[in-house]
Amino acid sequence: MSIINLFFLVPPSQLGGCTSFTLHLYHALINLGHTPRLCRITDTDKIKASKFPYGLEIWNVPLEYALNLVGNEPALITYCFWKKYAVHAEPLIRAGVPMVVHDPAEFHSDELELFKRLRYRPIVIRDRNVRGLKALGVESTYIPHPYATSPTVPMPKVYRALCLARVDFRKRTHWIVTANKALSESKQCHLYGEVNRIYEYHQLRKEHPDWKQWYHGQFPDRLGAAVELFGGAEYAVDLTHIQGDGGGTQYTFFEAWNAGIPLVLNRAWETGVTDEVRDGDSCVMVNNADELVEVLNTNPKNFAGIVEGGTRIMHAHGNDVAMLYAEQAIRRP
Repeated sequence: MSIINLFFLVPPSQLGGCTSFTLHLYHALINLGHTPRLCRITDTDKIKASKFPYGLEIWNVPLEYALNLVGNEPALITYCFWKKYAVHAEPLIRAGVPMVVHDPAEFHSDELELFKRLRYRPIVIRDRNVRGLKALGVESTYIPHPYATSPTVPMPKVYRALCLARVDFRKRTHWIVTANKALSESKQCHLYGEVNRIYEYHQLRKEHPDWKQWYHGQFPDRLGAAVELFGGAEYAVDLTHIQGDGGGTQYTFFEAWNAGIPLVLNRAWETGVTDEVRDGDSCVMVNNADELVEVLNTNPKNFAGIVEGGTRIMHAHGNDVAMLYAEQAIRRP
C-alpha cells in the first residue's frame, strides 16, 4: 500500500465540511491499508508539524518540498481556499495532483479558467456539481463523500432534536429558532456548532435576540463526537440551502444516520435530478419553520423507514468510495 499526501490548503482556523471530509478520507485510507500524510504549504523554508483537528497532526511544508513529494508519492488536494492558497494550489494542479471541489462557492473564475486551459478535471462530491461545472465549461469527476462510521451505544434521549450544522444563513438557523418559539420546551431543537459572526450580528440577533438559549457551543473536537450527540436526540435537523447545489450528502447527514435517528432537511436541498438523498426515503424535508414544527411534533417512530434508507446510503460511502479517491491520487488524472 502507499503513502498518500493529503494537501489541506486552508487557514488553520477555518473548519467545517472540508475538515470533516479530510478527516473521514484520512481514516478511510487507513482502513484500506494506506498511510495518509496531512500537509499544508507555507511560505517559510521550515518543515514543521502542527495540530490538526480531531487529534491529528499536519505537516507545514514549503512549496518546493511539496512539489518534490508529489513528484514521488501519490497526492490529493482535499480542499483549497482559493483566494489565499491559489499560488500554492496551481503548481500542484499543473503537476497533475487531483483536487476536490466541494460546492459552487468554490467556483472562482480564475480557477475555472486554469482548469479549462489545462483540461483538468477536478473531483466533485455531489452529482449536481458535475452539471454546475459543465455549464461553466469544466468537466469533472464525481466521487461521493467518504465516510468512516463510528461505533454507537444506546443513550438516553435528552433532546427532541439537534442541529450540528454551523449557525449560518446557509443553514437557515433562523428557521429553527422561529420553530422553537412555536414548540413546547420538550419538542425544541437545540444548536451546536461554529457561529458565522456576520450572520449572527446582522440577521439572527436582530430577529431573535434570545437565540442563544438554544445554543450549546462547539461540540467536542474528536471523531465520533457528533454521532454521540445525535445519539442523545430523537431528530437531526440540517436546513442547508446552497444555491446551485444539493441532492447529495453532507457529513451531518451521515452522523444522523450513523446515530440511527430521522434526518430533517430543507426542501431546497432536493434538485429533482439524480438526487441521492430523497424525501420519504432517507430524510423528511420541510419548506419552512411551520413545517419543521409539524415534524418535531410527530412521533419519530413514524419515520423508521427513512432511518433505514439513510443507513443504506451511509454504508455505500465506505471503503469502496475511499478506494476511488486512492486510485485518483495514485494514478493521477
